[in-house]
Amino acid sequence: MPRLPADIRISLKKRGGPTVRIELVRQPAGQRFWVRRNGTRSQIVPEASASEIADRIRRWLCSAIQEPVRRSAR
Repeated sequence: MPRLPADIRISLKKRGGPTVRIELVRQPAGQRFWVRRNGTRSQIVPEASASEIADRIRRWLCSAIQEPVRRSAR
């Protein structure tokens, strides 16, 4: 069976890390997407809505920005 083409492709790269390619394939019925990560079906989130995917990407990107706050020694 041939693979369905991706409707949406997103490439993400954390600073100094590998590039992650996310592909979203709209399901035949409904508002949900099948998720492929680096060309294979995602094991963590095999399907999700657009808002769930946007939330996960936002949290993933924001986690790279947040660093622990260091307290100065007095």
